[in-house]
Amino acid sequence: MESWFTELSAIDVSEHTSEKNGLTYLSWMWAWAELKKRYPLSYSTVHETPEGMLVWRDPIGGHVKTSITIVWKDGEEFKEHTVTEYLPCMDYKNKAVPYDNIDCMLVNKTIQRSLTKCIARLGLGGYIYAKEDLPEAVNELNDLNQLNFDLASKIARKSEDAKKQVGEVVRKFVASGNPKAIKSIDVAQQLNAELIKINK
Repeated sequence: MESWFTELSAIDVSEHTSEKNGLTYLSWMWAWAELKKRYPLSYSTVHETPEGMLVWRDPIGGHVKTSITIVWKDGEEFKEHTVTEYLPCMDYKNKAVPYDNIDCMLVNKTIQRSLTKCIARLGLGGYIYAKEDLPEAVNELNDLNQLNFDLASKIARKSEDAKKQVGEVVRKFVASGNPKAIKSIDVAQQLNAELIKINK
């Protein structure tokens, strides 16, 4: 492991983070200043599309592409290492924003977040993103739980018999009878399949 990674990984970033929608964000300017303070020749790159645009079009929205190159001296020789990050342009709910709705403010924020993630790949604040896949999975589960809750409520309004039936079905998967209490995406998917059956 390179000494710069060990050094950057040891830095406590806890006083320079903020919480938003269940996610932790590291201050871009602070992270960049810390990197430059230790490795002043390091530099950032914001990649443009062949058309000179900062946003790369995706099937639904768009993403930015950034890189950070850390430069250090090894004896009499300068060495460098580059990390690259691709980050989608997302709204405050961390959902992809349609390409035509992406504005300059969102692009600027996404670039800053992407560069911060590049710095994290170099070690500084990397533990913040160590379980980054979890929020996405949690969002998917929450969305499905809400869908099941709404569907169960819709079925229950049809009649007293329907209300009783949907209650029995839901309690097969979660003892409380509340679809929002399900903690497993697999269980939520099974419940959804059962609810769709009885809604026909």
